[in-house]
Parts: sequence; C-alpha cells; structure tokens
Amino acid sequence: YSQMLHDEKVGTISRAQKECLETIQRNSQHLLEVINEILDLSSIEADRCPLTLTTFDLECVVQQCIEMMGNPIAQKELKVSFEPQEVGTMVGDKKKLQQVILNLISNACKFTPSGGRIGIDIERSESEIQVAIWDTGIGIERSNVNKVFEDFYQVEHEETGKLFGTGIGLSICKKFVELHGGKIWVESEMGKGSRFIFSLAHTRSETFLFSDHSRTVQAEGNEFKENPISTDESPLVHLVRKGEHKN
Repeated sequence: YSQMLHDEKVGTISRAQKECLETIQRNSQHLLEVINEILDLSSIEADRCPLTLTTFDLECVVQQCIEMMGNPIAQKELKVSFEPQEVGTMVGDKKKLQQVILNLISNACKFTPSGGRIGIDIERSESEIQVAIWDTGIGIERSNVNKVFEDFYQVEHEETGKLFGTGIGLSICKKFVELHGGKIWVESEMGKGSRFIFSLAHTRSETFLFSDHSRTVQAEGNEFKENPISTDESPLVHLVRKGEHKN
C-alpha cells in the first residue's frame, strides 16, 4: 500500500509525503531482510536447511547479483569491476550461493564511501573455485577480523562508534559456504578496504555427503537418500568423488 501511495495511485501527494513513504519502504524492506536472516539462521542451527543441488553457471549468478544491487551501487556512484573468465558450470545450491554473493556485495556497497570501487573476482583451479568480493571501503580492524563471521556480531565504526548491520548476514554466509564443504575468510586493512573470499570444491559429477552428526545423507542431483556411512568428522558437508568412498 505504501508503494501505491508513493506512486500516487490513489491521489496526489506532496514531496515531503513522498519522502516519508520512501523511508517507510526502506525500513520495511530492512525489517523483512532481518526476519528472513533470522529464519535462515534458525533453520541452519536446527539442521533443517538441506541443499538443493543443481548445475549452474556461477558467473551468471554473480552478474545477476550485481544487477540486483543496481540501486545502492548507483546511489553511491560506485565503480564495479567484474570480468567473466568463463569458468564454466558447477554443482551446488544456486539459491544459497546467490545469497552468499548478494550479502557480500551488499556489505561492500554499505562500507564503501561514495565514488569508491567494489569488485568480484573468480578463479578456478583443478580442485576448487575461489570467489573474492572486494572493496575500497573503511576496512576492518585487525582485532575484529576473526569476529565478523560470529552470530550477531556487528562492526563498530572506529570514529563514530556506530554499529553496522544486524550481525547475521556474514554468519549465514559462513554457514552456507560450509554446507557446501567450503571455507570463507576475510583480508582487510583499515582505510584501504576488505576482501572477502570463499572457496568451493568444483565438480560436475561429485556426490555430496552432508551430516547432522546423527546420520549421513547422500545427495545426487536433487535426490536425497539416507546413507549408512558413519562419520565423526566435524564439517557439515563432505565432498567425495564417485567411486572414491567405500562402505
């Protein structure tokens, strides 16, 4: 309804009223994002967050995320660097990995001053795909680098003392990457920017094995089957090539 009022579908409004409605829309969108993040986090912690595996083009997903962030990028007049390298397709949960990339690009926009630069680099080796989202923003204090992926941890601006974000987004990124058997980390320097990097094993034919520590589930394509294989390893996801695992 606020959008209808803003677009003057039910009558003319003043500029001041339109600005108030825009504030309502921004705050409503932010609240919705917070609710969705909390629900995602709750699902992960309760082991109710299965992977839906498909084969997809990662670079197309990155391009879609850049387009989805078009408004904040334009508002701050940020320069975006992304050059597709034709890394090909990969197997994974497209929606979850898209959320990881979207969260990281959103953070890059949020912490980069107007006129700055953000970028996405993708590299593929024989064993993994590595994605890096970088910015020329405010950076992260060395003492906080290892804390940013903790649940509900918020970055505090060194000068203003202002807390940024909900403290949920990066935690979800870490959990979604780990569900794929990958890892995520950050390199940062105050005043120069940050570089968030995650790596995933790449394959077109792997079998994904992920465990909630009480059972192991095997997934090929979109099919999930109980597997009697037991494991005491801590990662939520294990990747093994077909034929390499023996009962």
